[in-house]
Amino acid sequence: MKFNKDTLRKFTPFVLMLGFVLFKIPDLFLPYFWDEAWSYVPAIKDMTLKGPSLLPNSISPDMYRGHPLLFYFMSSTWIKLFGTNIWITKLFPLIISLFFLQTVFSFTKKNFNYLTAILTLFFLIIQSVFFAQSTFLLPEVLIALFTVLSLKSYIDKKYASTIIWLTFALYTKESAIVIWGVITFLRTLEVYKTSGLSIIDKFNRILLFFVPISLVFIFFLVQKLIVGWYFFPEHLSYINLKEFAGRLDGYSSYLFIFMGRNLLTVFGLIALIWLIIRKESQLKDKRPILFVLLLFVVTYLLFSSVNFYSPRYILSILPYMIMIWVYFIVTVTKKYHKAFTILLFTVIAANNLHFTLNKRGGHDHTLGYRDLISVYSDIAQYCEEIEIYDSSIYAHFLMYNNLTNPDLGYLGNGKGVFTNIQNKFTEETEFAIISSSELDKNAYETIRKKGLLMKRFEQKGCWSELYKMENH
Repeated sequence: MKFNKDTLRKFTPFVLMLGFVLFKIPDLFLPYFWDEAWSYVPAIKDMTLKGPSLLPNSISPDMYRGHPLLFYFMSSTWIKLFGTNIWITKLFPLIISLFFLQTVFSFTKKNFNYLTAILTLFFLIIQSVFFAQSTFLLPEVLIALFTVLSLKSYIDKKYASTIIWLTFALYTKESAIVIWGVITFLRTLEVYKTSGLSIIDKFNRILLFFVPISLVFIFFLVQKLIVGWYFFPEHLSYINLKEFAGRLDGYSSYLFIFMGRNLLTVFGLIALIWLIIRKESQLKDKRPILFVLLLFVVTYLLFSSVNFYSPRYILSILPYMIMIWVYFIVTVTKKYHKAFTILLFTVIAANNLHFTLNKRGGHDHTLGYRDLISVYSDIAQYCEEIEIYDSSIYAHFLMYNNLTNPDLGYLGNGKGVFTNIQNKFTEETEFAIISSSELDKNAYETIRKKGLLMKRFEQKGCWSELYKMENH
């Protein structure tokens, strides 16, 4: 095969995605972590046993927490087909992540240009939140995939496909109502401006886009009839308008500044101002697609700010801000020497990578998940070695699940689970596990005074300690 510029352009995205997969292979063998460990995996495993289903109450609502069940259905179907080994289950979200990357690349290439697409792909891969989430058995990457597929189909005027992807998105998570609302609003404007149509024709063309929301409404209506509520009561308690400003600030800061995205935003804004001052035609030509993407980003930020704060939720809009900033910068710098463009993006990428690699912490949106999983595994293995299975153990919430559920991957010698773990420290407590995550400082001080430190495991700022109480 002759190697030329076209060949390089063709294979570069696949090389980037191959590199991404190679870096992610070790994560396939890690135990389940945080929300996937205590919530999603038990629900998916239960659905695997009972049979994949999209019906409310097919498994306990306390397990799937009132969410639409498409992600659980797909995950349990995958496990039924291919097995329950952790690496096999984590291969499922990795495959979804590859489809997501490819879809974002093709979307960006078609609506902007190749250079913007390849740089967007690269910057998306090195975002800590995507890199972390890409092998977690969580629905965030799937909902992000359905979102971009919905937008892609709508912009391409493939309305039947749009309806399908919107339905899938809504059956994955409630937050998909944002992309449905944005697309339905845009369709309404489009139909309203179309001349020569009767009122009935306009109504019918808009009505089609209410099919997805009607279908998911049936799910919630059946859920109400069966279990007594439309939405999980605990989730409704997270809605708080008083904290709207703080959450909006948090999400906006995370999207535009945190984790090394500050330089991308700064140079993107400078490029935008330059394009406006120079009245560049490229900016005018892209005004329709920019309007659609920014409308979705802003609406999603506003919607998210009245709900529970979690940085991983930003995955649904992160690709669009990356491609917008990259497009502005590329449009400005391509008129200058190629070396200037390369240098500028190298500086931006180096800054982004620095934060991705070094700002860790034990979270599911940073590389710190590897560190916290490691110390969790070490402390669990040590507890198995000293065989305190029936002893009274005080442990925080995540460690409670790690030590009582063998499916999560932390227990390895086959001797069973720990049977007497409490979430409150009492005089009867024989052992106590304290970790850098979920740290109760008051309990920690008491345990340090009354207990003997038996073992401490630490990795890059994440730690876990086991104490034996002196009175025992």
